[in-house]
Amino acid sequence: MNVTSHEAAIAERLREAAGRIPVDTSALWSIETGGTRVTLGSRPRRKALLAGVAAIVLASVAALVVVVGPRSDNDTLTVRPAACPMAPSDPSACSPSLVAHLASPPDWFGTPRSAIRDGGQRTGQWVSMAIGQSPSDGTITAPIRVAVFDGTYSHLDGAEVVTIDGVPLRSTRIGDWQVLATTGTPTVLAEGSVDVDLLKAVLDAVDVGDPADGLSLRLRSLPEGYTEIVAPRSLGADAPYHRTLAGEFGDFGISEQSDWTDPLLAAAGAGVDLTAVDLGDGTTGWSGLATSSPDGPVRFLMWSPEPGVVFEIDTYDTARPVDDLAALARATTAIDPALWDATYDD
Repeated sequence: MNVTSHEAAIAERLREAAGRIPVDTSALWSIETGGTRVTLGSRPRRKALLAGVAAIVLASVAALVVVVGPRSDNDTLTVRPAACPMAPSDPSACSPSLVAHLASPPDWFGTPRSAIRDGGQRTGQWVSMAIGQSPSDGTITAPIRVAVFDGTYSHLDGAEVVTIDGVPLRSTRIGDWQVLATTGTPTVLAEGSVDVDLLKAVLDAVDVGDPADGLSLRLRSLPEGYTEIVAPRSLGADAPYHRTLAGEFGDFGISEQSDWTDPLLAAAGAGVDLTAVDLGDGTTGWSGLATSSPDGPVRFLMWSPEPGVVFEIDTYDTARPVDDLAALARATTAIDPALWDATYDD
């Protein structure tokens, strides 16, 4: 596998993002943005923050989150047109979806920080679905996400061309997770932490339909023991940047993943076993532990606080009980991007 090329592309994106942040070296652990300096304290931060699992936990360093600082409680709240903090001259560069807000964060989360998750991993039109093994104990094992698209997917950049059963395919593997995709357009892919022969069998079962009628996706058959867990649906656009709340201590983040349209579909992309979490009021979240991230294990919880909105909690604090993540999800509300910018950005 051409993992070296993939890692080189990730490193270049990180260097480009880092170059956009003016840093004041006179104060340790300070980041200066837009004339406002945010001192994060003397406690060294393990990472800049977490990328979205839905954007693939397994390559989280490719989705850099940049902390740009909170407003003071004494600041006047002024609602203005939504702007992208990383590209204020181009508001469309940030996702317009409703954004996560914490009015009363728990002590272990600390003061929420304004942050940006690097997106733009998908271009073009996408239709996606998910399958998995569903035991009766509220878990889904060995999930596989399937998609057809007419654009690009960054996790196929630098992919190795492999031939399986006489068919040339593109393949990228990171730890136990891998993606297998066709070489033509529209492209069909299957991704998960399963054997490559199983991914190939899923690809063989895909019926794309007539692209002239619009992209469509269905599976003519399912692997033994599998069921459809998310029906095919069109995805939203993956904007270059997504507004995110960063925990004060660098180990937590709450990001917006609404372009995936469904929390289970978003979670299935991590390829790890998923556990249903009851969040009350008929809302079910999905939690898992991704172990193939280059920065270490990441625990996540994905849920939909209201129709059309998908949020994700990520944490490197894997000892934190899932009950705490569920409580954090219940305390998180969805607000308009303009109000979010006025609340958290200077």
